[in-house]
Amino acid sequence: MTRKRDLIHRLHNLLDAIEARTGFDELDPTSKELLKHIGRSHSNGQKPSITEIALNRRFGSAATVFSRLTKLEKSGWLRMLENPDDGRSRLVFLSSKSQNAFDRMSAEVKSFLMKEQLASARSILRHT
Repeated sequence: MTRKRDLIHRLHNLLDAIEARTGFDELDPTSKELLKHIGRSHSNGQKPSITEIALNRRFGSAATVFSRLTKLEKSGWLRMLENPDDGRSRLVFLSSKSQNAFDRMSAEVKSFLMKEQLASARSILRHT
């Protein structure tokens, strides 16, 4: 159990360090969740609109969501573009800044986990 706790602790430290390097640590928890939600939507082939995001009440009221999305756009974390199929709505996309942050997190966590697997395999081999 101690090894498992140690691994989780080191993984949290890694994520904190990556967030600091990418500027992600400057965002409040709800903004981080919004960016993750938008990223997951795009990964599933969806293009969420501001209205669709605002309907998810876990991010707050519609006014709060719009304000938060506007701040994220101004700080370069996302882009809001007119919906080509419906000029009354705007679609929300991750910016290259946020996409690069997520890509970096994924790559560094994957590398960390691969090193952990290699260390575990070596340990098992030493004890057999």
